[in-house]
Amino acid sequence: MASSSRRRGVAVRSTGSAERWAAGSASPSAAARGSGGLGVNSHFDSGNIEVLDLSDPGDVRLAIIKDPYCETDATAHAQWFNFRVTGARGVPLTLHITNAGACSYPAAWEGYAACASHDLDAWFRVPTAYDAATGVLTIRHTPGADSIRYSYFPVYNFHRHMLLVSRMQTRPRVRLVMLAETLDGHDLDVLMLGEPGPGKRVVWIVARQHPGETQSEWFAEGLLERLTDPHDAVSRALLDGAVFYVVPNACPDGTWRGHLRTNAAGVNLNRAWDAPREDEAPEVFHIRRLMDDTGVDMLVDVHGDEEIPACFIAGAEGIPGWTGRLAGLQAKFSAAFSRASPDFQTKLGYEVDAPGQADMRICSNQARRAPPRRVPTPPPPPSCRRRRRRGRRRRADAAAPQIAQRFDCLAVTLEMPFKLTAADAGDPAGPGWGPERAKRFGGAMLGAVLDVLPDLRP
Repeated sequence: MASSSRRRGVAVRSTGSAERWAAGSASPSAAARGSGGLGVNSHFDSGNIEVLDLSDPGDVRLAIIKDPYCETDATAHAQWFNFRVTGARGVPLTLHITNAGACSYPAAWEGYAACASHDLDAWFRVPTAYDAATGVLTIRHTPGADSIRYSYFPVYNFHRHMLLVSRMQTRPRVRLVMLAETLDGHDLDVLMLGEPGPGKRVVWIVARQHPGETQSEWFAEGLLERLTDPHDAVSRALLDGAVFYVVPNACPDGTWRGHLRTNAAGVNLNRAWDAPREDEAPEVFHIRRLMDDTGVDMLVDVHGDEEIPACFIAGAEGIPGWTGRLAGLQAKFSAAFSRASPDFQTKLGYEVDAPGQADMRICSNQARRAPPRRVPTPPPPPSCRRRRRRGRRRRADAAAPQIAQRFDCLAVTLEMPFKLTAADAGDPAGPGWGPERAKRFGGAMLGAVLDVLPDLRP
């Protein structure tokens, strides 16, 4: 039952406390309506905002709602926002996110521009400024329609995810595996493309372990669209020589709840790969178990980076099992990716882990000598590395080291920006980095995968 409260001249309806939402029973998102019919609401799939004051369209006060407390990261993460404004056609809005400075990556607000859409299809950037002294992020925009959505990055909600997997399962050479149920009862889906068989390589693509990194699922959609195109010579060659296991959304609970980094239990999935518990991180538990069934010859773990305005990979150099063979494979893949897409670059990225210093909780680091492989009959049975940005300390996003060590395979973390890329900085009014670019980037990577496919195993 919704409860009502009053906040500075505005009626606010909330659906429950943050504690109840963390337990899975209610959302703390608020809906509010101010004078003149102006409304703000985030009570929907992937929504996140709290309304503090809606009495003046020129001084709207908002706050980002935190994820549940994450023990491995020793914080309650916040950065993702996604809310709808109604009744503002032609009204100049000034929206203040008052707790931006207390979010997980406050430095990431510098040079950032919020995303907006009238139809949830075409997205564009709007003027945004961050005051480091007050910790307030301010968005200024005049909507051109009666409703508009503002978000940290173009939204890829759980409904769109379900449309994606439903569409993909109807295509030739694709099987849908419902691997497990999450803590909130969502389906954890894996798409298997191609037919397992002797001598065929096994390539895993895992996207969106961190639910607020929506660019990773846009990337996965573009990759899947190309990989299922029967007229694409690259994709046909890949499916003739390999079977792909694609997880488009590894954290559906966090997606639904509007989290930045965690699942329903407050677990950062990319810090759970060394010893995943089914009662806390069923997503990692079941994905890793299926990997043990199929084997892994290559993994790309797909993420988004809040601060660095570029696309890059982070490798598994710090794992105990790092060898010249793995270094050569990573270098060849990186060179091939650079040829396949000008959006990929190697100048900006994270510092490389020292030998033996990889965080083995991270997915990409889990790759030791591969266990004996079973070839499943489709559908197969469901059976934080701490890095530093070059020049600046920050978090690391890599399931890849865990998989690299576990299977002695090429495993990388792919990062994409929330901001405009450095190449787009001179054209702020242009399309910039968004869904279409991320989708095309996903498709382009397949050319690089084809280039290294024959060398994945001796």
